[in-house]
Amino acid sequence: MKKGSRSFILLAVMIMMMGFLGLFSNRNYIETTFKGNYKNVDDVLFDESINGIPNGYYELSMDAAFGGFADMKENGKVTKTYYVVWLDDDTIAAVAVYPSDQDKLDAIVDATWEYIYGNSNTFAPIPYAGVVKAESMGAEVKKYYHDLLDEMNITDNDFTIREVLLDYTNGSGLKHNIIVSGVMVLVGLLVLVIGFIVRNMNAAKANKSMAVDLSDKYLVSYKEAEARITEEHIRKCYNKLKIWSTVPFSLTGLLIVATAGMYAYKTFVNPDFSTETITAIWSSLIVFIVCGVVFGFSALSKLRHMINGLRLYSDSEYSMIEREMASSTTKSHPQGLFLTENYIVMLEPYSAYKDTTDVNNVTLFARYKDITWMYPTNHYMNGVLTNSGIAVCGPKFGKSTILGLPAAKNRNGEVESIYNQIAEKCPGALMGYTMENQMKAKQMILDI
Repeated sequence: MKKGSRSFILLAVMIMMMGFLGLFSNRNYIETTFKGNYKNVDDVLFDESINGIPNGYYELSMDAAFGGFADMKENGKVTKTYYVVWLDDDTIAAVAVYPSDQDKLDAIVDATWEYIYGNSNTFAPIPYAGVVKAESMGAEVKKYYHDLLDEMNITDNDFTIREVLLDYTNGSGLKHNIIVSGVMVLVGLLVLVIGFIVRNMNAAKANKSMAVDLSDKYLVSYKEAEARITEEHIRKCYNKLKIWSTVPFSLTGLLIVATAGMYAYKTFVNPDFSTETITAIWSSLIVFIVCGVVFGFSALSKLRHMINGLRLYSDSEYSMIEREMASSTTKSHPQGLFLTENYIVMLEPYSAYKDTTDVNNVTLFARYKDITWMYPTNHYMNGVLTNSGIAVCGPKFGKSTILGLPAAKNRNGEVESIYNQIAEKCPGALMGYTMENQMKAKQMILDI
């Protein structure tokens, strides 16, 4: 994979993961947020089966407060203002609001003290309402909270004092955060698709000059090519790709069917059935589903490439490949590379040491006589050799990297030994990477 497309795909995965984390952290509130059916704090307070106010998102309409006790500042700017609130069950808690709403809270505080002093029969006529996030207080907020309570002589004898923060600023931003997270997942998916398209276009461009269209030269059908695979190693590679190209789609299909079933159950059987479970499942698994489907498409393209490569050989020719694979003279090498008497066979669906996102580097069934050009692929970093490999080119398969080993694993010169073995089998091929050889190899293909 080219560096640009690899960076593109890594960026996509990072964006999707960030979006996924946002959805996952709020997975229990996605449906509630868009339907607006939050639990009310009062309902929670008077529910004897619930102890206190559990962390989460609720609706709160407050009309009584004792006073402000702290400000949160970031870069010298106030971002939150904290107040002590009087809840409907005669308990005390803390709320956080935006500084722009401070006047509204101060009016509620004034009305509360007017009520306490007997100058009014009601609390604030206009309550302050919205969605709050219930969470534990930080140490600093807790200190200022209790300092104000001590200053006003409010004790456990008067009220039940709760050490919980009801944050309007986090509550109001929940829907925005969920939308942003969802958009990030979708954008990441779009970037991922674009990245794979770019990668495929680059791979196609790289191989276009070294291959010809062979679709009219297939000697057997796709199913016939599949059915005749019996050799152990070829069959194992085929089965791997078959499973990897099937499982992600099957699991996604089952999840879609299960989702449809739950919605049907809610619609026709039990209208009270909560769909939050469905939402939580999708928000928790969306990135894995997307990555699985992308992985599945990748495996499917590799499987098709493998079978199409086998379709170029008649039954008798393919039978010879399998016989030679089973021969004691066939040499097995790292990364699924086999050198038989007359063929190079490569069976490497995935490798950490070479680019197997390009289907041409995954499987190969090539006669030595079909190789027109071969050269070593050495990669350096800061002038130090880090990876050694071999690329072969021919009109039937384009360019294929058949081996790639890190320098630490090639201390005995295995790559060079394999290179020499192949070179002996195809004396008519061009050897070494030069511009002259590149032009000659292209001309040889044009002459075919």
